[in-house]
Amino acid sequence: MRILLSLLIFVFTLVFSTHADVSIPLDIECCISINEKLDEQTDILKLQYELNAKDKQVINKIYEIVTDTPSADMTYKDWFNIIGTLFGSLLGAVVAILVFKRGIKHEKEKEEEKKRSLLKVIALSLDNIEKKCKTKVQYIEEYNDSVHKKPWEHSILKINTIDEAIRIKSLNVDYVFDAFYEFKIDEKYYIKLHPHLDYIYDLFKSLDNDYSNHSHQYITTPSNEILKINEQIQNESVFLATDLDKNPSLVILAIPIWKIIKSYNEKIKKNKTNIDFIIKNSIDPLLHLYINEEYLNIPTCRQLLPPLKHSKALYDSICEYNILFASQVLSKKESIINCANIFNDIKIQINKQTGNQVTFNENKTKKEELSDGTITKGSIKPVD
Repeated sequence: MRILLSLLIFVFTLVFSTHADVSIPLDIECCISINEKLDEQTDILKLQYELNAKDKQVINKIYEIVTDTPSADMTYKDWFNIIGTLFGSLLGAVVAILVFKRGIKHEKEKEEEKKRSLLKVIALSLDNIEKKCKTKVQYIEEYNDSVHKKPWEHSILKINTIDEAIRIKSLNVDYVFDAFYEFKIDEKYYIKLHPHLDYIYDLFKSLDNDYSNHSHQYITTPSNEILKINEQIQNESVFLATDLDKNPSLVILAIPIWKIIKSYNEKIKKNKTNIDFIIKNSIDPLLHLYINEEYLNIPTCRQLLPPLKHSKALYDSICEYNILFASQVLSKKESIINCANIFNDIKIQINKQTGNQVTFNENKTKKEELSDGTITKGSIKPVD
C-alpha cells in the first residue's frame, strides 16, 4: 500500500512537472515529507528488529553454554581443567581453614602460656612468703626467749617484710581468677588467697609497729628515767656520806653508804645502761639501807626514798610489760603458721595443675621443722 502510494505521487509529480511550469503545491510537498519520514521509521524499526534478534541469539547462546552439561565427547584436557579448577578451589579453602585454625590455636597456646607463667610467679611468691612466715615465727620465738631471760633489756624482734604479698595483690584479679579456672585449680584456693595475703601483710606490719611503739614507750623512756634518777641518787648519797663522816657520832652510818657506792662504781663502766645492774647494785641496796630507822631520822635519806621507790617501780613495770608484750607476740605464731600452711597448699595445687617442677615431696609425712624444731608441716590445721 505504501509502495503504491509512492508510485502515484511519483507519477503525478512527473506529469505535473512536464506539463506545467509552476511550483509544487504545498499539499504535495507534505505528502512527500510524510513518505520520507515513514521510510526513515521503517529503516529504524528494521534495524531494531535485527539488533533484538542478535541480542536474543547471544543470550540464548550464553544460556546454553552455562546450563549445558558436558557432553560425552569432551576431551581429557577438558576434564583435567575442570578437575584442576575444582581441586584448586577445594585446596585453597582447606588451606584457609587450616591457617585460621592454626592462628586460633597459636593465640590460645600463647594465652595459656601467659597464664601458666603468671601462676608460676604466684607460686614462687607464695613459696617466699611461706619461708618468711617460718622465719618470722623463728624471730618471735627467739624474741620471747630473750625477753624471759632478760625482761629489763631491749630484746630485738627482727624485722622481715613480705612485699611479695603486695605484688600478688597488684595483679589483675579477674585475670588471676581466669588462670585458676583454666588450669582447673579448685576455687577454694583462690578464695583463700587474697584474704590471707591481706592478713599476713597487716600482721607483719602491725607486729613491727607495735614493737617499735612498745620499745619506746615501755622500755626506752622508763629506762632513761631510771638512769637519770640513779645518777641523782648516787650524787646525793656521796654528799650524804661525806656529811656523816664529819659527824663522829654518825660516822658509822656512812660506812654502808660508801660500801654500796664503791661496789657500784667498780662495775658501772661495763653496765652504764644495764638497768638491772643499776637496780640490784645501786637502787635496791640504798633503798633497803635508807628505810632503816636510824637513816629515816636523816632528812636527806627521807628525801631520797620516793625517787628510789619510783625507780624500783619503773624497773618492775619494764619487766612486766616486756613479758606481756612478748606473750602477745608469741600468740601470733599459730596464725602465722596457719597462713604458711595455706600458702603452701595453694603453691602445691598451682604446681600440680600447671605442671611446674615441684622441688618438694608432696607426699612427705615426716615433720618439716625449723632449725629450732618449732614448726612442723601439718601440725596445725589451716584456717578456712
